[in-house]
Amino acid sequence: MRLNTMTGENTFLTETQVKILKLRNSGLTQAEIARKLGTSRANICSIEQRAKRNIKRAKETLALAEKIKAPASIMIEAGEDILDAAKRLFKAADGADLKVSLDTPGLVSEIKTQAGEKLDGRIASEKISLVLTSDGDVMIS
Repeated sequence: MRLNTMTGENTFLTETQVKILKLRNSGLTQAEIARKLGTSRANICSIEQRAKRNIKRAKETLALAEKIKAPASIMIEAGEDILDAAKRLFKAADGADLKVSLDTPGLVSEIKTQAGEKLDGRIASEKISLVLTSDGDVMIS
């Protein structure tokens, strides 16, 4: 981990990566940033890609940490109706003495939103993982 002096927090981003992401988020193009920082657009592109890759890895690491400590999880198998899977998750939540933050229609809708490419209507076409966190949130992958 690197100390990011721009924010005073430990992050997986360098000071330069943070600066470039902030400039990109403010609407500047890579070419404009390159001119401003006195470097090439290709260099800005490379730094931005590394920053985005680091952010993605950090998010995946956090998701894995949540899954490891999750009190309940289920796997939706190919061919299973997601409504039946939602019922199984609520049963697992009851067994772990947890309240799911979504109701059944909300959970089904969230599964469709986050894993729609793994569904044929309400039927799973491939495995989908539902992980219930200790605060009742559902992670879908």
